[in-house]
Amino acid sequence: MTNRKNCCEDMPTNRRRLWLLFFIFARIAAFVVGGGYVILPMVEQELVTRRKWLKPQEFVDMTAVVQTIPGIIAGNAAIYLGYRIAGVRGAFFSLLGVATPSVIVITLIAMFFSMMPAEVVEASWVQGAFTGVKAAVCGMVLATALRMGRKVFTGWFEAVVGTVGFVLVVFFAVGPGMVMVGAGLLGILYCALRIRFVRGGMEADK
Repeated sequence: MTNRKNCCEDMPTNRRRLWLLFFIFARIAAFVVGGGYVILPMVEQELVTRRKWLKPQEFVDMTAVVQTIPGIIAGNAAIYLGYRIAGVRGAFFSLLGVATPSVIVITLIAMFFSMMPAEVVEASWVQGAFTGVKAAVCGMVLATALRMGRKVFTGWFEAVVGTVGFVLVVFFAVGPGMVMVGAGLLGILYCALRIRFVRGGMEADK
């Protein structure tokens, strides 16, 4: 009887967490414009700072993982975070939450624009609105990059790799995928050398 009672008491908590994940991601996706890079700070505020379901360092590591695999950043982040918090069902509910507002809004916009005359779409006030939104999105992405940079650039190695990656992408047109693969290999080499030197120092002290 005791085990059955405990099981029944745990089920609402787990179910409530699943729906919380759905509504958290749905609310953020519905009201935050600019894509995954803009959504991430809001998700961090909700899941790490407010609810403390994840540790800050784990969230930073997640941002690196979701950018190295194919797919939309917001969707990848929802799957990863939902799985970490509530397993496979958590991943499903989180992905459903982050996708639902976008599907509804994009469908309505597509229907609206298909009914609008071409001269209205090309009007100066419509194009001006697009220009303002694009500028604001760039600013929000930059703010996200600066916020993440303060957490990621904790040593000389991170600063050097970040700077080199920026130079390669901006000035030499190297693909981001190649930069991330190379950075990952350098990170493996750096950690291996650091562990080796630490062990060597410990053995020398003995």
